[in-house]
Amino acid sequence: NTTALKKQLKLNPMQQTILIAGGSEGTTMIVKLVPALMQLAKPINIIVMCGNNKSLLNSIKSLSQIIKAVSNQSHVVPVGFTHDVAEYMGVADLIIGKAGPNTIFETVAARKPFIAVTHISGQEDGNLDLIKEYQLGYGEENAIKVVKLLQGVLKNPARLKKLAPSIGKMADINQQAGVKLLEIVERTLAQKG
Repeated sequence: NTTALKKQLKLNPMQQTILIAGGSEGTTMIVKLVPALMQLAKPINIIVMCGNNKSLLNSIKSLSQIIKAVSNQSHVVPVGFTHDVAEYMGVADLIIGKAGPNTIFETVAARKPFIAVTHISGQEDGNLDLIKEYQLGYGEENAIKVVKLLQGVLKNPARLKKLAPSIGKMADINQQAGVKLLEIVERTLAQKG
């Protein structure tokens, strides 16, 4: 129930909500990104998923208190490790994070656009290409350029809506992954048998 969760998190329903996914280990790129997001002209709700990184969670909690003290417009919600990632993704309009495969495809399953702000070089390079090729969102690793990109998509939500058909198509394809995998396993076993 996205309405109940928004109310519980005290998210302003009139503002767009961005979820920053730090991954299971909680990437520290988030610490740089949250203050940069405060430069946005338009107030927003920001949910920050810190994963298992307790230091990051404490940093974001402190940062959210500072933001609350100097601005009552944007709202930052720090979240530690949770099994309820899908619920948080459900209330978001946009998801930002590391270009890890789990985060990308959880975002696709939630049918949300994704902005990759960091990746593991040599390991996740192809993920940035995948985001661009299949029009699942954007890739931008420079914090200043991320803010400019966000200003553009928040000012013109049609840019994000334009991605919906390609995100939906990928979500539908991935929803069939279990069936396809079972077919491959059965074919392989039949060939060996």
